[in-house]
Amino acid sequence: MSDKSNFRYLKKFRKETVEPRPASLIETFRAIGYNLASALADIVDNSISAECKYVHINFFWKKEDTYITILDDGKGMSEEELVEALRPGTHNPLGDRKSEDLGRFGLGLKTASFSQCRVLSIISKNAGNPKVHLRAWHLDYVEHYNIWEIIEYISMPELKDLLKNKSKGTLVVWENLDRIIYDQNGHLITQRKFLEAVREIEHHLSMVFHRFLESGKIKLFINEQPVSAWDPFLRKERATQSFPTETFMQGKICITGYVLPHPSKTTAEVWNAAAGTEGWNASQGFYIYRKDRMLLAGDWLGLLKKQEFTRLARIMIDIDAELDFAWQLDIRKSRAIPPKMFQDDLKRYALEITKSAIDVYKHRGKQKQRKAGRSHFEFAWMTVEENGREYYRVNRNHPLVRSMAEKMGTKKSDLEKLLKLLEITLPVPAIVLSESQHADKPAESGTPSNDSEVAELMKATYKQLLQDKHTRSKALEELYFIDPFSNYPHLIESLSK
Repeated sequence: MSDKSNFRYLKKFRKETVEPRPASLIETFRAIGYNLASALADIVDNSISAECKYVHINFFWKKEDTYITILDDGKGMSEEELVEALRPGTHNPLGDRKSEDLGRFGLGLKTASFSQCRVLSIISKNAGNPKVHLRAWHLDYVEHYNIWEIIEYISMPELKDLLKNKSKGTLVVWENLDRIIYDQNGHLITQRKFLEAVREIEHHLSMVFHRFLESGKIKLFINEQPVSAWDPFLRKERATQSFPTETFMQGKICITGYVLPHPSKTTAEVWNAAAGTEGWNASQGFYIYRKDRMLLAGDWLGLLKKQEFTRLARIMIDIDAELDFAWQLDIRKSRAIPPKMFQDDLKRYALEITKSAIDVYKHRGKQKQRKAGRSHFEFAWMTVEENGREYYRVNRNHPLVRSMAEKMGTKKSDLEKLLKLLEITLPVPAIVLSESQHADKPAESGTPSNDSEVAELMKATYKQLLQDKHTRSKALEELYFIDPFSNYPHLIESLSK
């Protein structure tokens, strides 16, 4: 080994030890970007790495003294292991890790906890040793003395009894929850607001750890209520379409696409649950897993746009832990960026799945149109040719436009002036430029962002059709031939009920 490879040549130079200031660095840890749900998921990661069978998360509302506990039956820690576990950066991220270890940076327990509380206490007991060990990070103490010290301390000694009759396990306690129980103005939140956050946590954990819950590897409880797995792919539904799995890098990356059922092919309960907390549009995209733990949910990774027609498309990606750095996995395990050389394959596969998703999404509308045997369609915008050029005009025969005109009566001319203004100022060049710049991405329509707004427009149009002497069934059929309602067959079916 050369002199330079072991750094002996640097010993002759002047050196200073530059230790980080504890108070400053810990506040930096607190700003990494966890929310409550992702922070708790990181604590559950540690429990799984400790080979637990169950995890109990309990929330105790006591106003300023509110606290959270996370109890598992994992293998526990000796006193030396506990002290080491509380060391920031306890593992080298470049080193090898056990197959069941969900971590990478050796920071998750500390950064996740510090992001939510100012007092982190851990009580642990390992098999074959009846003694219970405890240590705590008290951030106010660290800040006051500006020293890297943990304390053999817990504010509620009675919590040690939770491990008294157990052979092994670990209890994590979060106190002084300054990032949870106070709003941006420093005011204490209400108990109701606190419990709303608990419900969001339940969905997040049911999604992130759904494979562990489905397989029975672990059981999760929140306030002693079991957490059920949330499968984003609805694999138990008969109408769900699954696509062939593709593998890359000798099996280190596996991709499987799914197109979820049209709402007419499943129950309202299943359909609503599958939307998740963010809704159908937000939940489409890639779902990335590492060691069965979900890292990222519902994201096209900048390769495609989220649009209404593709909302039934969801794609599962499994990556090997060896690829953590290639995929730029962050400390929170909530961000992943595919390597540049792999993005073309991802996009190709995604386009295949979204094409099928569009077919399923529009299928019901197409069926109705074919049955009606019609070709006429009422678009909201029409193209007209004047002096050798094409212009865009609002379709005055569109039922919703006619309805508005009739309601305005003598002021109908005011509506006409407004429509003329829209037509004259329509920024066609800007639209063309935008579309050319994003030619490789699916186009998004200018329709309202959620179903409720479309439904309101649809109801108004439906009423106008009834006023036009259409029967109820005929009016519903007409909606399949009117822009933009032809793109929302599930809403037309809901209206018919």
